[in-house]
Amino acid sequence: MALYFNITDLQARLTKTTCWIADEALKQSNRAKYYGKLDDCFIKLQYVVAALEAVECYTPLSTADDDGVINCLTELQAEQIFDNISNITDICFLPKNTIYTTSEVDDIAQTSTLNSGGGLTQNAGGDLNYNFFSKEPIPKS
Repeated sequence: MALYFNITDLQARLTKTTCWIADEALKQSNRAKYYGKLDDCFIKLQYVVAALEAVECYTPLSTADDDGVINCLTELQAEQIFDNISNITDICFLPKNTIYTTSEVDDIAQTSTLNSGGGLTQNAGGDLNYNFFSKEPIPKS
């Protein structure tokens, strides 16, 4: 039987990626503020934000017949995107279908949750805004 991403796999990967984006955005902001320029890492940040947006619509599969039918991506495409994110960010994702302990699941749930539409939301329920290039201010929680 093929291994598919389960919902906890996706939550863990999206959470780790979102945390990396926040850290990298802060670094880039400081570089721009104090040095007046951005470095090549800004391009990595843009790619990872775009990749995260691409995998948000992915829904875990239960059978091979569902692959690419009920999703915006196939299982292979989602896996390749996470592999690319891992290569760029040095995030080490656990293998698909990892059995997470209760405390690991609680840590993931406290950081972020997947809503029924597949997007990340804050604990308070508001949508996370990772469009760093928007002119709209990010609301304070």
